[in-house]
Amino acid sequence: MTLFYYTLWYLLAIATIWFLIRYSKRISYWFARKPKKVVNEKKNRLAIIVPARNEGKTIIPLLESINNQTYSKDLFTVHVIVKEETDCAIDIVKSMVPNSKIYVDKEQDRKGHALDYALKAILNSNEEYDAFIFVDADCVLDNNFVEEMNNSLVHNCDVYNSRLAVKNYLLDGKKVNTWASKCNGLMWPLLNEMGNQAKSNRGLVTMTTGTGLMITNKLIKEWNGWPFDKTMTEDIELQRTCVLKNYKCYYNPYALVYVEEATSLKVTNVRRQRWLSGVVKCDRMFRGPIDDLIEKTDSKSVKKNKYACYNLYCTYWYYATVLIIGLIGLIIGTLSFFNMDFLSNFHGYQIFFTCCGIIYGSFMFIALWAVCAQGKYIKQNFFQKVWLIISFPIFQIMYYVVMFNAFFRDDSCSWDEVKRVDFSSTIASDVMSRKDF
Repeated sequence: MTLFYYTLWYLLAIATIWFLIRYSKRISYWFARKPKKVVNEKKNRLAIIVPARNEGKTIIPLLESINNQTYSKDLFTVHVIVKEETDCAIDIVKSMVPNSKIYVDKEQDRKGHALDYALKAILNSNEEYDAFIFVDADCVLDNNFVEEMNNSLVHNCDVYNSRLAVKNYLLDGKKVNTWASKCNGLMWPLLNEMGNQAKSNRGLVTMTTGTGLMITNKLIKEWNGWPFDKTMTEDIELQRTCVLKNYKCYYNPYALVYVEEATSLKVTNVRRQRWLSGVVKCDRMFRGPIDDLIEKTDSKSVKKNKYACYNLYCTYWYYATVLIIGLIGLIIGTLSFFNMDFLSNFHGYQIFFTCCGIIYGSFMFIALWAVCAQGKYIKQNFFQKVWLIISFPIFQIMYYVVMFNAFFRDDSCSWDEVKRVDFSSTIASDVMSRKDF
């Protein structure tokens, strides 16, 4: 039995060493420097594309923030896509942004279809834009967001990402700032400050989130619309395509978008399942072509981009291995207890709790780093931050359960509506009047 426990310890050590070597490059992304702010002397003409199917009054703060932009209103146009002619968002948009364009796409069954419908209509019109900015209807833009996105264009890239922060923190009340929304919000520094910043600095493909995204006119014309509609995760389809087509990406940490986070675990898991199922399908679609490209070209840049896109999978394998080793220790330790073999019982439980500590402790460390990276945009006091760091592993472990489920189901998730924060209450006017918007 002693040899058996030694074997478990060796397996745990080998798995940990393998993981640290394999994931070390990704950890190095956490230390990326923020680039210097640049100014674009050229004032480009931009289009803001907003998919707003059944968003209703949710879109009001976004429109208010668009009206507050420092960039000249003559240089950008808002295009909103709805599904029904009776959607109340139509009248809201017309009254708040009179020069906007509204499209009714009755056939849309996913976001990618709605974007394609609007882009094709724009391309078939006489309107000319230098770039297209995509923003979800439940977001709010920082006052200089459009100006900063225009500044990004000096880098002559193809795809541009902005910085994302939690919109819920700008609202008062515990109902909108729940444990779920706070944990959800830590995903953004993990993706951006601890990921996209380094990728952008190194010329790698960034994680292309679907909101706060900008695409050049050249690409939109090349695609003749929006071709990424095979899954519910059109942004991941875009990212994998960037690898195949060698599109250049840039992340601008000065262009800020506030994103609404789900306030309940139920809604969170619906979003998680839809997104992760789409990610798994995208990976199955694109991994073969990316591997073929590497084999044909032996390109170092493609290999680095593949790592940037797929490095997260080694964490799944590592944590699954640690969990299995821990469960084996627990089972053998429990059986040893009933057999009155207390030494084996001790060793079994020792392995189990060590594995639990590795999983829980690593997630706490990630949460600590994310809280520091997000800085002032996490509007909590010291003790609230401490509680968030301590409890985040529980939230993240549930994320891995959803990911496990996504591996064994197809992309059958539908584009269902999710519950939004109620902006019909009196807090809405208070939020829209704040200067930090």
